Order: sequence, then structure tokens, then C-alpha cells
Amino acid sequence: MNNELISRQQADRAVNQLLSVIIGRRQAIASNHLENYIPERLELCLKLIGQEMENDIKLGDPDMVSTALSRSQRKLSSLQSLKVLYSLILEVDWS
Repeated sequence: MNNELISRQQADRAVNQLLSVIIGRRQAIASNHLENYIPERLELCLKLIGQEMENDIKLGDPDMVSTALSRSQRKLSSLQSLKVLYSLILEVDWS
């Protein structure tokens, strides 16, 4: 890595990229309109994952529900970690 400081724009872009990997293509597209409003995007993604969990329970094959819920729980945990990292970004003096 080089010794250049990271800009706020680069940090926000990294958060958006990680978010897209965590939540998957469908939910990333559904939240793309909030790309420049990361806190709101994170909250929407939490809601989308919650809805996904509810749908998995209602419509899922009983044998697959456990796997689907485990996947959604990993997404939620990763999203919470990303929220922590983003809160650190907000604490940095970018001037």
C-alpha cells in the first residue's frame, strides 16, 4: 500500500462496495438510490434482510429454513460490523 491518506469519498465507496457484497445483488440494487446516504442505506438493508428472513420462514421448505436463517443472520452480523466501521468514518476529521 502507498502512504497516501484515504479520502472521505474513498471511505464511502469502500463501505458501499462491502455493503453490496454482504447483502447480495438483489438487495444492493434495491438500495442503490441511497448510495450517497450511507446511514439510511444501512438501515434499509437491515429492513430488507429482516423481510428476507420473514419470507424464508413463511415460504421456505422446512429443511431449508435453518440454512436460510443462518445466511440471513450472517448478513445481519456483517451489516452491524459495517455500521461500526462507518461510525468510525464519521468520527474522522476529513479537513
